[in-house]
Amino acid sequence: MSSKDNNKQDNKVPTHRHRPPAKAKIPPPVAKPYTDADGVVYPSKKAWKKAVKDAKYEVQKLEKRKKEKEERGRKREERERLQKKMEDGETEEEKKMREERQREAAKQRQKRIADLKEDRRLKADSAFKITIDCGFEADMVSKERLSLAKQIIHCHAYNKRQENPVRLDVACLEEECETRDALKKMDGFPGAWGLFDDTLAIKKEGAVYLTADSDNVIEELDASKNYIIGGIVDRNRLKNFAIDRAKTLNVQHGRLPINEHLEMTATKVLTVNHVFEILCRRRDVGWGDALLNTLPERKKAVGVDGVDGVEEEFEKEEKKI
Repeated sequence: MSSKDNNKQDNKVPTHRHRPPAKAKIPPPVAKPYTDADGVVYPSKKAWKKAVKDAKYEVQKLEKRKKEKEERGRKREERERLQKKMEDGETEEEKKMREERQREAAKQRQKRIADLKEDRRLKADSAFKITIDCGFEADMVSKERLSLAKQIIHCHAYNKRQENPVRLDVACLEEECETRDALKKMDGFPGAWGLFDDTLAIKKEGAVYLTADSDNVIEELDASKNYIIGGIVDRNRLKNFAIDRAKTLNVQHGRLPINEHLEMTATKVLTVNHVFEILCRRRDVGWGDALLNTLPERKKAVGVDGVDGVEEEFEKEEKKI
């Protein structure tokens, strides 16, 4: 072999690369207790910063409420001043006529409110019912219970805005619990919420427990059913709790047809208020539209085969024709 051939072999690029040695994993830093200027000890400096931020927010919230109250007081005083100015220039006959008009207007206003409430009640009675099961209070930490309370408030607010509302019940909500204490901070809870009931027991008649772990797919909503949403905020920590609860109660269980209508890589376990909104939207539109219009963007959900929402329903109708 010539020297030229030897040089070619020496310059030949190796067919494999040498893998560098693996770097040693550095353990995460251990949070050290932090003591503020007042001598209060926090688990970490991050916890102290959060506490300072929360305290600042509470102060700002109180200041905002104080300003709003003062503004309402100024407006009320201005109305009273104008009213008094008008009344001072009235004759006795004009005063009687004005008071009569005010009484009549009040009666008409009360009648409109009563008719609206009756109309909403009739619409709710003709639809399916939704119950939020709050029987998992002991299995959640404080932060999760407060989050559940916020989700229930979102459900009530969404239902209140709907032209076709449903009856919303909250079951197994103990008299003394953190979730109820958080809900009590809302004005009018529970008496003035309307189409709302907080009962201690789940109504099993026509009950269908919604859980992502069920093999039963709900294709159509039945107006005679009571759909139960598990009041669980667990960050996927409490596995199979909802379906086990359904089996304990000896009621039917089912899941929303997410796999059949959407493609998504994120978890298919949804929050309480998202499930509630999807059920309400499904009364007017198809499953695809109800799901896509409710789920947040972080879920990165798309319709199956690129078809979503109302278009999906139109295609179904065209196939029938």
